[in-house]
Amino acid sequence: MLALNPGIVAKSFSGATLSNGLAGLPFALPSVTAQGAQGLDIRWQQKPRNGTCTAINIKLQGSLGDPTQPDTPNNWLWYDLDASTNVAGESKLVQDEKSLFVRAYVLNFVGADLIDVNLLV
Repeated sequence: MLALNPGIVAKSFSGATLSNGLAGLPFALPSVTAQGAQGLDIRWQQKPRNGTCTAINIKLQGSLGDPTQPDTPNNWLWYDLDASTNVAGESKLVQDEKSLFVRAYVLNFVGADLIDVNLLV
């Protein structure tokens, strides 16, 4: 699994052709224990391209279980941190997050051919 390193942009989707119900690449977040009682601020951006997007619903999701370890508790238990329905694309911020893993998840995407979803801590 890839790690999301502070100050480096990671791409959960990069020029991806999407279908509804598709999960992006998951990333391990830096240790929250290293942050003390405070969580991480996660900046994320979604940007449709190659066409006119007419409908979109993308979620930023977090997990406390390791999706690469099928026998661990809470494996594949993803919960919503934020959502975007802006057809033109947008940048958003989730503050004080204590998840161990993060990914983008596409619920609905209509019109444009490709999308980028970038993550930054």
